[in-house]
Amino acid sequence: MLRKRRGQKQPGNAPDFDLRTHLYRITGVDLTQIAGLGALSVLVILSEVGLDASQFPTVKLRNSKEYYELRNEALDFLERFQ
Repeated sequence: MLRKRRGQKQPGNAPDFDLRTHLYRITGVDLTQIAGLGALSVLVILSEVGLDASQFPTVKLRNSKEYYELRNEALDFLERFQ
């Protein structure tokens, strides 16, 4: 059960229903608990990115040799235009 947030003013474009509860139902996690994210911010992020986070690199990839090779290629490419 989600607790109501206290002391936060609702923006003028706030929905007329409990968006936070619906987002929790959809994702299974209360993403509004992240500092700085309200229900509308979470809705925008989910509408742009979606629920499938597999498209983003993992920590394992970031620490791999492949990551550094790709990063260096990108930096070399950018240096050509400077």
